[in-house]
Amino acid sequence: MKKLILYTLLVFSQIVAHSQPMIAYGKPLPKINAQGIITMPDGTTQTIENYSDTEGSVFFIVRHSEKDTAGGSNADLNPMGRGRAKALQKMLKKVKMKGVYSTDKPRTKHTALPTAQSKHLPVEIYDPKKHQELLAGLVDKKGKFLIVGHSNTVHQLVNILAGNEAEKEFSESDYSRFYIVSLKKIGKAKVLMIRF
Repeated sequence: MKKLILYTLLVFSQIVAHSQPMIAYGKPLPKINAQGIITMPDGTTQTIENYSDTEGSVFFIVRHSEKDTAGGSNADLNPMGRGRAKALQKMLKKVKMKGVYSTDKPRTKHTALPTAQSKHLPVEIYDPKKHQELLAGLVDKKGKFLIVGHSNTVHQLVNILAGNEAEKEFSESDYSRFYIVSLKKIGKAKVLMIRF
């Protein structure tokens, strides 16, 4: 039943998302290849640690894209945000994703949706007050996961995985942070932050 509800939500979200205007994302994007090598727009490269390790997990953690500031607490994405969500999907094109997770807000769901659709996965909803439960379950599943959160929750997700308090809440105007966290168990992680 839960999968049917998620599938229905996914189909409905597709219809809504396709009916909204989108501003194409104009900046050059980092590219992640099938081996976990990131090529930045300036040509430099970085390698995602333990990317091919089947005993570990890699988490791609982002804040939702630009939101409609007139939408209040249930704001959806604005046209720029829809463009950035599509850019995120392009960045993750070669990543074999095992799951896509979002809070139950239109702006996070619609940030996750293009990637979920391209991987033929549902957008699974998580409770941002239960980060520990979500992450523990995903670490046990092993694989690569996209998690979409908020400016006041993304740092919490990263810190739980890393086992420290290194990341801080960031500005409401910052939509470009893209965290890549690789680990075998919670508290022992490698954190990489790039911008897109």
